Amino acid sequence: MTEYAILRVKKLKSEVAILGSLRHTFREQLTPNADPDRLASNTLYGAESTAEAMKEFRSRIPEKVRKNAVLALEYLITASPEAMQRKSRPEQDAYLSDALEWLKEKHGAENVFCGAVHRDELTPHLAVYVMPKDDAGKLNCRKFLGDRGALRQMQTDFADRVGKQHGLRRGIEGSKAKHQTVSRFYSTIQNNGPETASKTMFGNIRPEAYEEVKNALEAFLEREKAMKHREAFLARKISEADALIAQADQVKQELREERQIRYAAEIARDGYKQRFESLLAEYKTMDQARMDAIDQMRHYRDLISENRRDLDL
Repeated sequence: MTEYAILRVKKLKSEVAILGSLRHTFREQLTPNADPDRLASNTLYGAESTAEAMKEFRSRIPEKVRKNAVLALEYLITASPEAMQRKSRPEQDAYLSDALEWLKEKHGAENVFCGAVHRDELTPHLAVYVMPKDDAGKLNCRKFLGDRGALRQMQTDFADRVGKQHGLRRGIEGSKAKHQTVSRFYSTIQNNGPETASKTMFGNIRPEAYEEVKNALEAFLEREKAMKHREAFLARKISEADALIAQADQVKQELREERQIRYAAEIARDGYKQRFESLLAEYKTMDQARMDAIDQMRHYRDLISENRRDLDL
């Protein structure tokens, strides 16, 4: 029976997408296809939680990022279910370890910010998160994935350098097999049954394998549904936060205007106070002059009275 090396990569273009994927990887959300009793058998790299992984991600993100840039790549590496099941634990670990080293060589170890080996699912696999930075330190997904030709070459390189060492081969290059959406693939299995689906979609592969695929797809669809709900929830929260920020800016502007009015009032008050004090001083000066004039008039009046008495005598 042919045993294939399996390499998949997914582009993550937003922090929301990265968060949703990481929560699944670190088992921080419901994962129906994972066995809780085998959770301790998983191995984590680079981070122990989503929070730690996001910290590692943000410490690597360039200062300037294009609006449509791919922020991270999520690699999934495994092998045909039968191949992984036939391998011993040390053999599985050796294969996945070599795969991780291949990714570090491809992207630079400093750009591989976290990963995990999941052994709590039916088929052990490696999930790795990479920031696609080029030699200039800029996000450049095209350099690594490019077009379909580059993707095919990547599959060939992985199979030659990693898969062959562990008895695994590359899938048929240039085959007419096409990827389907998960929901369509799952619908085919649900509607036709595993035996019919096996003949229709992949030829003579044992039907039991499709039960495993069906269970995995059910879990994937649940995860996808949960992620969509969470993305909608986060979008609402972001919208609410934007509204609060706008409201805070309005309040800040009103406070700024109020401070300006108060300052102007204080300036005016100080001006009026100075004017009042000036007028008061002027009044006091004028009042004193008036009193002096009155005293002088009284003095003249007294002199006149004395002169009149002298004349009468």
